[in-house]
Amino acid sequence: MIKKIVFVAVLAAVGYIGYLVWNNLNPKERKVVQGAVSGVVEKGKEVAKDAASVLTDKTRELIKENASDKPAAPEKTPPPSSTP
Repeated sequence: MIKKIVFVAVLAAVGYIGYLVWNNLNPKERKVVQGAVSGVVEKGKEVAKDAASVLTDKTRELIKENASDKPAAPEKTPPPSSTP
């Protein structure tokens, strides 16, 4: 529990420092930062789409490999228990 509290405190401190830095930047500097961040976000989106595409293809291959032509056997249900 103490680890979690310390972790949250560290995240809060980092967030507060980021907030202070952002407020100290002038509008021109903020635009530069926004441009850099948007470039990173776009690259991240491209990587995520590529990864999803590859994983989708692999999943489809696995489904085809494991699919059988035989119909699935019906599930057996246990007989009802008799209660006195």
